[in-house]
Amino acid sequence: MDFGQFDQRAKAEAGVMVQLHQPYDKTAKIEDENGPCGFMVRGVAAKSVQERLAALQKKAGKAKDGEDEQAVLERIHESQIEAAMGYIIEAVNISIAGKPVATAEGIRAVLGMTFPDLRLVQDENGKQIYQSVKNDDGEWVGVPKFEVANDTFAMQVIKAAEDGARFFGKTSAA
Repeated sequence: MDFGQFDQRAKAEAGVMVQLHQPYDKTAKIEDENGPCGFMVRGVAAKSVQERLAALQKKAGKAKDGEDEQAVLERIHESQIEAAMGYIIEAVNISIAGKPVATAEGIRAVLGMTFPDLRLVQDENGKQIYQSVKNDDGEWVGVPKFEVANDTFAMQVIKAAEDGARFFGKTSAA
């Protein structure tokens, strides 16, 4: 048996087409008269992706003292875009103002069009839920718990890239 068919890293490196969907409706695929709109995306197992992911993990997720909620959301959004950029090979059937998206700057602009919609998590009585995290001083503090209510374009790319089965044509993920 030729085990080349199981080479997940090679398949992840080659990439797959990821058709985007509406951020609040996973069943509403985005397409036009030319076909599906999305990105060619490498998988997380691709060797070309590994170094970039390691660098992102080192700087991700640390809240800065005095940072307001909007700044935190912007930083989270930017780190999602950076992560997605590490997977994207090229845009497919996407344009802005009638011009095809063909550069990293254009792809970044598309990813930036959708923003994470965070909602406070509440218990069954409507009371806000808190979670414990360590701050920059190493102290445990309680912070409100949030959940993401939409599926940004960047998150769609990240989820697809992390779905190893997708590269073998065996996923039902969007």
